[in-house]
Amino acid sequence: MLKIKNSTSDIEIDEEVAIIKVIVNDTKDIFEKLGYRSLEDRVLNEGFETYIISSIKNYPLKSKVSLKISFMKEDDYIDISSIKKVIHTHFKYKAEEKNLSLKEQFRQWLTNMTIGLLFLILCIILVEVLERFSDTNLVKIIKESLLIIGWVALWDPITFILFGWRTEKRSISYYEKLSQIDIYNEKVK
Repeated sequence: MLKIKNSTSDIEIDEEVAIIKVIVNDTKDIFEKLGYRSLEDRVLNEGFETYIISSIKNYPLKSKVSLKISFMKEDDYIDISSIKKVIHTHFKYKAEEKNLSLKEQFRQWLTNMTIGLLFLILCIILVEVLERFSDTNLVKIIKESLLIIGWVALWDPITFILFGWRTEKRSISYYEKLSQIDIYNEKVK
């Protein structure tokens, strides 16, 4: 059973290195219970992964952070170096996966922005065509509505391109940091 306390006492600062502490019964609490053939095939337990990610986000990206895994039981068949390898590989894969996803999102949003620009140009052309007709209140409302609709079509793509990608990039940076985090263990006393 994975025991994770959400108090400040579970995070230590040791000579400018923050230590994220996790207490588990054995390695089965770290890995999903899947039909794996070898250690490299193992997948991190979702609760374990979520706790580590949320804990590391409490610190600036440039700060030094270590992960201390405390075992309630001795687990003779897997050593800490194997656990390190799986954790590092897992987060390296997550960073690569998120990076590919971000690139795909950029392509999608650039396509959406192109469509939005074309739609805005069409709306502006329609407004120019309506300028030639009478200047009644209904025509004014239609012209203003077309301009607003044209600009609204660009809202989401521009928001993502200007601001949205930063959240994704920050997640990638955390995954990269976790793919190199110093990991050590100790038995719970």
